[in-house]
Amino acid sequence: MKDIRKNSVTFRINYLENGEYMPGKKILIVDDDDDVISIVASLLEYKGYRVVAVRDGDLAIHQVCENMPDLIILDVMMPHMNGFNVCRTLKVGNSTGGIPIIILTARHTGSEARDALEAKADCYIQKPFDNKVLLDKIEELLRRGR
Repeated sequence: MKDIRKNSVTFRINYLENGEYMPGKKILIVDDDDDVISIVASLLEYKGYRVVAVRDGDLAIHQVCENMPDLIILDVMMPHMNGFNVCRTLKVGNSTGGIPIIILTARHTGSEARDALEAKADCYIQKPFDNKVLLDKIEELLRRGR
């Protein structure tokens, strides 16, 4: 595995023993908490997914437009643009509207699930989360496709 850092974006690229690129679905993690990014990225990479991570909403929009992930895991409370606004922005785009989005948040005020649905998120999961629940939801959404 090789880590590449560029402009607060971390790319983790998996290679086979012979140096060939290992294909897998690309998942964008958007969270301002490095520990959450590390935990989720490790889990996904172990399952063979390619992971890109950014730490704020503005970078998320740019990264999606530039790299078109197969799925997005999106925190709510972030600098520059919150996760609900990122979700709304992406869901109205012609090329980005079909990308599945999972809202993964530590907020527990009671309105987040409703807000996630109103933002057109495909799924809402609260932190702390169960790894199996997250992986099952990712696999379900990727099977459904865009």
